[in-house]
Amino acid sequence: MAKLFLSVAIVCFTCFLGWFFSMKFRKIKDFYLDFCDWNDRFLTELRYARRPLGEIIEQIPNKREFYREIRACVMKGEKASLSFLSAEEKAYCENYFSALGKGDALSQQGFFSAQSEKLKQRGAESAATAKKQTELYVKLGLLGGLALVVILI
Repeated sequence: MAKLFLSVAIVCFTCFLGWFFSMKFRKIKDFYLDFCDWNDRFLTELRYARRPLGEIIEQIPNKREFYREIRACVMKGEKASLSFLSAEEKAYCENYFSALGKGDALSQQGFFSAQSEKLKQRGAESAATAKKQTELYVKLGLLGGLALVVILI
């Protein structure tokens, strides 16, 4: 009975490790979903309300990674510090953040409307990658746990 309990515990632990190590991909997916949401929200603000950028940023929740990052980059002038993004993605984010609040509303509408499709594409790619990688890591954790159980018992 103890061997069975130990075996189940090992397999559950290694599956959890697989899920934990795939967190980077889920963070990237959440980041791009929030990025798309922010872009749509900002375009709506540009078209209709035209409130100042600082006021818009102050009203967004500070719970998610993207929103903390946009506050730091735009309000405080810091560089993007997202460790889970690649260098190209960080450069894209810094370029995007540096364009916020620069120029007139019409030119910003054009720029951020053009970015909308790119963001949706990146969001879809990151969601597919997150799903695929999470499944892979959990399955590898399961197989690793089963191999460890076979070796130990």
